[in-house]
Amino acid sequence: MSYRISNILYGITIKAKLALLSAVLLLILVITNSTTGLSLQNLNHNVETLKENSSNVTKQANSINAVLYQQQEKLDQLNIINAALNDFHNMQFWLTDLAVSWLNESEGNAEKYKEVFLQKLDIIASSSPKEAQQIRAYTEQIFELYIEAVDSYVDENRVRGNSLLAKAKAKSTLVDDLLMPLKNHQEQAVIDAKESASTSASSTLEQAKSMETLAETTVSNGKYSIFMATIGTIIAVIFSIALTAIIIQSVISPIRNLVGVVQKLAEGDLTAEIPPESKTEIGDLVRATSVLKDNSIAAEKLREEQALQDQKLLERADKVDSLVNNFDAKTSELLDTLTAAATEMEATSATMQGLADQTSERSTSVASAAEEAGVNVEHVASAAEELATSIQHIMGSIDSSVQNTQAATESVRHTETAITELSQAAEEISQIIGLITDIAEQTNLLALNATIESARAGDAGKGFAVVANEVKALASETQKATIEISATISKIQASTKNAVSAIGEVSQTIAQVNVISNELSDSMNQQAEATQEIAKNVQEASTGTQDVTENITLVSAAAAESGHSASEVLDVAKELAKRSDEMKKEIEHFIDGIKAA
Repeated sequence: MSYRISNILYGITIKAKLALLSAVLLLILVITNSTTGLSLQNLNHNVETLKENSSNVTKQANSINAVLYQQQEKLDQLNIINAALNDFHNMQFWLTDLAVSWLNESEGNAEKYKEVFLQKLDIIASSSPKEAQQIRAYTEQIFELYIEAVDSYVDENRVRGNSLLAKAKAKSTLVDDLLMPLKNHQEQAVIDAKESASTSASSTLEQAKSMETLAETTVSNGKYSIFMATIGTIIAVIFSIALTAIIIQSVISPIRNLVGVVQKLAEGDLTAEIPPESKTEIGDLVRATSVLKDNSIAAEKLREEQALQDQKLLERADKVDSLVNNFDAKTSELLDTLTAAATEMEATSATMQGLADQTSERSTSVASAAEEAGVNVEHVASAAEELATSIQHIMGSIDSSVQNTQAATESVRHTETAITELSQAAEEISQIIGLITDIAEQTNLLALNATIESARAGDAGKGFAVVANEVKALASETQKATIEISATISKIQASTKNAVSAIGEVSQTIAQVNVISNELSDSMNQQAEATQEIAKNVQEASTGTQDVTENITLVSAAAAESGHSASEVLDVAKELAKRSDEMKKEIEHFIDGIKAA
C-alpha cells in the first residue's frame, strides 16, 4: 500500500506534497472538530435540562415549605382549640364542684380556667370572630348561671338551683356545638395539608430521581465523548505520521539515488544509470545529472580520440614528407572539431550551472515551507494540551453534579419519612380526642346525677359522696388523656420540623447542583475554544517536518555542489578551447617548418 502511494507521490512536486499534507491534516481536524462539536452539543443540552429540572425541584421544595408552614399554622390552631375545649371542660368541672361543695377553692379554679379559656378564645377570634363572640357570650352566661345556682343552693332553694344548672348545661352544649365544628375543620385542614405535602414530596422525589438518571447519562456521554476524541486524535496522529513519513520518503529516496549516481560519475564510472525523469524539482536535478553524464562520456570519447590521433602522429613521423599535406588537412579538421566540442561543452556547462542555481533556490523555498509547517504543528500540540485540561475539568464538574443530585434524593427521602411520622401522629390525635369526648360526656352525666342525688338527699345525702368520687376519677382520666394529647402534638410538631429541615436540605442541594451545572457549562465552552485552536496537527509531526527541512538543506547543498562542478566544467571547457587554439597555431607552425624543411 505504501509502495503504491510512493509511486503516486513520485510525480508530484515537493510544494504540492506539502499542500497535500496540509489538506489532509485540515480534513482530519475538521472531522475531529465536527465529532467533538456534536458531543459538546449533546452535553450542553443535558446540562440545560439539568438546570431546568433543578429549577423545578427548587420550586417544588418551596411549595412544600409553604404547605408545611400552612400545616403548622393549622396544627397550632387545632392545638389552641383543643386546649380551649380542655379549659372549658375544666371550668365546667370546677363550677359543678362549686355547686356541690360550695368551696371557695372550686370557685377560684373555675375563675382561673375561665380566664385561660377566654384568652385562647381571643386567638380563635382571629380566624372565626363570629363563633368566638357567641362562645364568649355563652361562657359568661354559663358562669353566671352556676354562681346563681350556688346561691340558690345556699338559700336552700334547690328547685331554682337545679333549673339554673340545667340551663347552664344547655349553654355548655351550645359552646361544644360551636367549638367542635371549628375543631373538625382544623383537623380536616391538617389532613389536607398532610396529603398535599406528601404529594409534593413524592413529585419532588421523582424529579430528583430523574435528575440523577440524567446526570448519570451526562457523565456516560461525557466519558464516551472523551474516549472518541482520544481515539480520533490517536488515529489522526498515526495517519499524519504515516503520511509524513511517506512524503519524506518520496523526497529523500530519489535524492539519495541521484547522489549515488553523481558520486559514481565523479569516480569515473560512466555506466551509472540515471533515475527516470519527472516534472518535479528532483526531475530538474535528474536532467542536470543526465547532461553531466553525457558531457563526461563525450569528454572520455574525446580523450580516447586524442590518444588515437597522437598514436597516428607517431606512426606518421617516418612518412612526414609524403603525408604532410594529408596531415595538415586532418589536423585542421580535428582542431575544428575540437574547438566546436569545447564551445558546446562551455554552453552545456553554463546551462547546468543555471539549473543548479534554480534547484538551490527551489530547495530554499521548500525548506522555508517545511519550517513553517513545523511551527504550525507546535501550535496544534499546544491546542491539544488545552483540550485535555478542559476535558478533565468537565469530568470533575460532572462527578460533583452527580454527588449533589444523590444528596438531593436522600434529602427528599428524609422528607417523606418525616411526613409519614406526621400522619401517624395525626391519627393518634384523632383517637385520643375521641377518648376525651367520651370522658367529657360521662363527666357531664355523672355531675348531673350527683346534683340530683344531693338534691334528693338533703343534708344527709350520703350517696353524693360516691358520685363525687366517680366524678373525680373521671376528671383524672380526662387530665391523663389531655397529657397524651399534648405528647402526641409534640410528636407532630417534631415531625413537621424534621420535614421542614429535610426540605431545606433539598433546596441547598439543588442550589449546589445549579452552581456545578454553571461550572460544567463554562468548562464546555473552554473545551470548544481549545478545540478550535487545533488548526494543523499534533506534536509528533514536528519531527517529520524537521527531517524534511534537513533533507531539503542537503538537496540545496547538493545543488550548490552541482553548480560548483558545472562551473569547474565550464572553466575546463574554456581552457580546452584556449589550448585548442594554441595547438592549432603550433601545428600550423610545425607544418610550416616541415614544409620549409
